[in-house]
Amino acid sequence: MRWPARSANSSSPTKVCGMTEYGPDNDATVVIPAVPADATRSLPAVSEETTGSVTRNSAVMAVGSLASRLTGFVRTVAIGAAIGARAFSDDYTLANTLPNMVYELLLGGVLASVVVPLLVRARTRDADRGEAYAQRLLSAATIFLAGATVFAVLLAPAFTELLAHSSSGVNKHLITVFGYLLLPEIFFYGIAALLAAVLNTRGHFAAPMWTPILNNIVVIATAGAFIMIWSNARELGPAQVTMGQVLVLGVGTTLGIVVQAAGLFPALRKVGFHWRWRLDWRELRLRELGRVGGWMLGYVVVSQIALLVVLALAQAAGKHNGPGPMVFNNAYLIFMMAHGIVAVSIITALLPRMSTAAAEHRYGDVATQLSLGTRLSAVILIPATALYVVL
Repeated sequence: MRWPARSANSSSPTKVCGMTEYGPDNDATVVIPAVPADATRSLPAVSEETTGSVTRNSAVMAVGSLASRLTGFVRTVAIGAAIGARAFSDDYTLANTLPNMVYELLLGGVLASVVVPLLVRARTRDADRGEAYAQRLLSAATIFLAGATVFAVLLAPAFTELLAHSSSGVNKHLITVFGYLLLPEIFFYGIAALLAAVLNTRGHFAAPMWTPILNNIVVIATAGAFIMIWSNARELGPAQVTMGQVLVLGVGTTLGIVVQAAGLFPALRKVGFHWRWRLDWRELRLRELGRVGGWMLGYVVVSQIALLVVLALAQAAGKHNGPGPMVFNNAYLIFMMAHGIVAVSIITALLPRMSTAAAEHRYGDVATQLSLGTRLSAVILIPATALYVVL
């Protein structure tokens, strides 16, 4: 089962386990361990202690998610006030989609589907409670992310052509320049997602949901500085945008992701995890990572193709004085708000428990936890859905 996991803020990208999000391309995929068909015949009862623990952890994350979304709303308003809703803002929105899409294709789906279960399995089976395994995984992923990020930055013109092939040359140039500044976010998305997974497997859920606030604050400050320097930028077309304006927006947006990732390190120290480099990767069980993650990669590819189609439609609408990519992105964020606050918080709290049960072949417990998460989510999401319909 796949849950599109929405992060805590409303305008920056998040991936699973506390990453930020930026619009519909950031459905961080949380995959629940498969349950054999006969596992649900006799489901163990969910204890009050388990329900209470899940509820407490979910509540902490939900409050953090709500606070992040409120600051994310301010962030969206600030960016809109700075650059308006014309072609300039659409180019910025499309460029900010690039690192999210590339991250999902490179690591996002695989990370969401297998990393938390593998970390939980190592904590269950290894004598050091998975400490060395987590260090190896972080070391390998850091090197991979660094190389992939450099490669992605070099391919910025090609990504622009793929994403905005029907746009004018001026628009493509602006998207490409923004891409050079924003694509380095891929590295920090990956680091933040991995650190959040390590924290979640150690029972710490708050920091990954609260650090997106730091991201939002940085971008709000960037938008404020932009307005102070260029108060008339809302009326600019792509041809009138200066390199200084692009640098302020691009560097400020990327800096927000950097600060968000850095904000997780104090929480790592709090749970007693110390990251040291380990290059002995034979114990990473990469074959298992590829076996399970391969299916997820296929899904991610299909979902990103669907996103390209949606963005192409939004661009076509914008050319005919209709709502463009930025308007579509903001509407989607509002649509996903209840899900991001409630369902993501609950499933994030449950995933380590379910992974532990799956590692110990307690598939009945996996099904029980899934049932609990579904019921807890439905209690709020069903009324929220009705409210959305009415409004």
